[in-house]
Amino acid sequence: MKNTNLISAVFIGSTCTLSVLGYGMSAKAAALKSVDIELAFLIDGSASISQSDFNAQINTLSKIFSATNFYDVFVKPLSTKKLAVSAYQFGTQGTLNTPVISQLADWVLIDEQNQKAGRAFSLDLSDGINTKLGNFTPIGDAVSFVTNALLKNQYDGKKVVNISTDGFNTHEIINPSDAAVNAFFREVTINAIVIPATQSDIGGKIPNPLYDLAKIKSIIDPYPNFPSEYKNKNFDGSPAFIITDYATGKMSLEDALLLKLGKETIGEKKIISVPPLIFDPPKTPVSDPSTSNTPDSETALNSDQTIPEPNAILGLLSLGILGLIKKIKCQ
Repeated sequence: MKNTNLISAVFIGSTCTLSVLGYGMSAKAAALKSVDIELAFLIDGSASISQSDFNAQINTLSKIFSATNFYDVFVKPLSTKKLAVSAYQFGTQGTLNTPVISQLADWVLIDEQNQKAGRAFSLDLSDGINTKLGNFTPIGDAVSFVTNALLKNQYDGKKVVNISTDGFNTHEIINPSDAAVNAFFREVTINAIVIPATQSDIGGKIPNPLYDLAKIKSIIDPYPNFPSEYKNKNFDGSPAFIITDYATGKMSLEDALLLKLGKETIGEKKIISVPPLIFDPPKTPVSDPSTSNTPDSETALNSDQTIPEPNAILGLLSLGILGLIKKIKCQ
């Protein structure tokens, strides 16, 4: 069941304490479902992110997970062939700008027995269109909350937060650095895709630059001077990463999200050989014969309507089939 959570200082303090003191005990005591990866999408829904970019992320992720071969491409290559996924957004609400974390899609398990579960996630996520929270950007509170959600769900696997944000932290109860340290010690990997700001949370002016890359780097790697063997990694052992290609205009949002998802699941080395995703053709509406306005044969013969040539029809069908396939392009 999806939840919207108002974040308070007491709540943040207690979740961090529970994360530090209770993780080992709770994870071992509960009967958790073993998976390869627990993946939480964390989408910036603050005022600095445009409604179009917010909706585009939801639409694109919904499209990717609805692919008929999503399981074969992103899950089957994993060790136990199990991926658990959920999605959240963050912003603030009210006159006090209370940090809010809203779950956009419930946790879903995609595995060999539930190969089409990605479609259920897709449908659930698509309900989040036009629900952007707005106002300020509480990055630290959001990361802290989702870290705790990963520790408390019903799964046991590699824990990954997939955050998309411009990096402008404009409101906080817990600052992003503390949240990142908390995630680090809970062995939660944080990867990021940069979404450019279209206005400032404060005053509405367009910021320059359009994102705070230094802040995002501090979230995914709170200890830059640590040797690489001590840092949290993705499932294939590769380090946490940031993708800036969409923000810089070098890559479409769909390609950037596919690249990011591929690096978090099957691994960077296998991405170049990923087959194209395949999507079901759109359903043709079925008309009711009783209400049909189909003209009789005499009217049809005397009308000025042009009947398409067979070659033209085949051409249109070919274009439709080709349009179903979208290849991953890595730049």
